Amino acid sequence: MSDSFENSAESFSSRINSQKMVATVGQSHAFPVAPQSRSKKAFYNLPQEEQALFFSWIYQKSPHTGRYYKRIWLEFLSLFDIPIASFREIQISHLVAFLKTKGHLKPASRNLAKNSLSSFLSFLSKTGFLDKNPGLTLEPIKVPDRMGTKILSQDQIYQMYDKEKSSRNRAIIKLLYFSGIRVGELCNLKMSDARPRSENEYTLQILGKGGVVRHVLIPKLLMNEIEDYHREIGLEKSPENPLFLSKRPPFGKLCPEQVFRTIRNAAKRAKINPLPSPHWFRHTSATHAIENGAPIHVVQKTLGHRSIATTGRYLDANPRESNSKWLKWE
Repeated sequence: MSDSFENSAESFSSRINSQKMVATVGQSHAFPVAPQSRSKKAFYNLPQEEQALFFSWIYQKSPHTGRYYKRIWLEFLSLFDIPIASFREIQISHLVAFLKTKGHLKPASRNLAKNSLSSFLSFLSKTGFLDKNPGLTLEPIKVPDRMGTKILSQDQIYQMYDKEKSSRNRAIIKLLYFSGIRVGELCNLKMSDARPRSENEYTLQILGKGGVVRHVLIPKLLMNEIEDYHREIGLEKSPENPLFLSKRPPFGKLCPEQVFRTIRNAAKRAKINPLPSPHWFRHTSATHAIENGAPIHVVQKTLGHRSIATTGRYLDANPRESNSKWLKWE
């Protein structure tokens, strides 16, 4: 890499880092965000055909992922003093310069930004718009696996549940633990997604990533709590009604940020430190199930993992055995 490129990258980095920093909802770190007018101007500087390609890609993503990817690309396009007039002009030097502006973020956040760029460039390559994908030459960003530190004890979960007064929030805590579903999947649950399977169990139909449907079993006692909550607020048994409602007008379905606050507040009351996010319940559900003898393929299907290797991380996160069990110090 030439000295001139290094200098230009440092210049880009210092300029962006000097801009106003705004905190992202539900995260402790901040992202540099270019002024709205500059980012939109940079995007609409592109040919309409390329704008259409961009939105064709974005609209295939989940709402949460789409918003994040769009924001990253607007930041990227607004970074350069000489505007990018076409996606065909993007070079590896542009990508590296942009990622250098993310150097203050944690590896996982930098990796998300990198994946945002790579995903769209891969899409353009698959459509035949790009002859070569410059994103393929980006070096991988190593992200430490700290999943083992994001597993709650059963006592901590009991404490959160017992100290929570809201019937809705108590049911949310218990459902996250028993099902291991993602927070977005919980928010999208409707009454029609819960069906009795036996005297003691209900089946939940979960719409997961990529529109993949899976089915998860929950105890009937948990479903009883959810129905008690519905009766408490006078919610009609309509198939299209959300399983959990927001307490704020217009009283529609919950949003992920509301569930995040619910879990954080429950953890504060239980004096849990560090404060967990709803996703910790997914890790905890899988880990506790495996510890109690659940076959790994069952946990894989419950969580909706495509690869059993992903589920296998839970075996490493909280191992039952290691060398020390057979070693002595005399």
